[in-house]
Amino acid sequence: MSIVNKKEEYYVEETRAEVVNLNPRLEAANISDKNLSSYEYLNSFIKKRAELYGGYKSFGEWLKATYANDRRRFSEFEHLLKNKSILDFNATNGGFLRLASSVANKTAAVKYTPYLDYDFEQMGIDIFRSIDSIDEQFDVITLFNIIENIPSAEDILQKLASKLKRGGLILIETQNEQDALLEYYESKSFEAFIRMNCRSKLFNIKSLNTMLRKAHLKPLSIRQIQKFPLSNHLHWLLTNRPDGHKKWGLIDKIFPSYFYQSILKKYNTCDTLISVVSV
Repeated sequence: MSIVNKKEEYYVEETRAEVVNLNPRLEAANISDKNLSSYEYLNSFIKKRAELYGGYKSFGEWLKATYANDRRRFSEFEHLLKNKSILDFNATNGGFLRLASSVANKTAAVKYTPYLDYDFEQMGIDIFRSIDSIDEQFDVITLFNIIENIPSAEDILQKLASKLKRGGLILIETQNEQDALLEYYESKSFEAFIRMNCRSKLFNIKSLNTMLRKAHLKPLSIRQIQKFPLSNHLHWLLTNRPDGHKKWGLIDKIFPSYFYQSILKKYNTCDTLISVVSV
């Protein structure tokens, strides 16, 4: 079974291996699954994420706002989800699981707060309050834009791996530490935006590979994608604000997103890393 395009795999040797810690005070935090539900930092992150991205008039509006991103993930991994059981760690508003339920046998989420429990139940998504409370195993476990917010990601990944069925996969999506706005354009406003979103660590391709292996996992693939087009980057550089792709979309008709992505890939400066991992 083909997982991803092999032409885009792994890292180049000259890529920096260090992990960037954007919030050094978190490094000393003792985080484990038994105290994670009451861990002040992660709870505040989840609540802050809800405030940042959930500020819509209704839950339906929020799902509509994240649909394009949820659909992108679902389309990319659909062949790995058919007739499988899926566990999403954190799950945000459950939009991805809502789409995945159309082909999966079972969908579930690890949620450390009761936020949106009713909505998840209405979508048929099972809820676990901690990893230790999970009493079954899954075919696929997903972590989308969350490992960069956990100081001890290796520990959490090891615990989640114990909940995988034999031959199961972990799917990871995370912010690239070498995002062009950080690495090439050196946008201070974008860096501040990243900090505001509570990110404690960022990974590049090589350091993500290293972290996964330290967690005794096998990265089958690590590749880059570019979620935001040139208009978004120009808007950051000229106005110090996000959402340029919503306001200056005409630029992307002149300079297509796929072409901009191909340039960024050559320099390992796309905004997102995606990894397929086995035990």
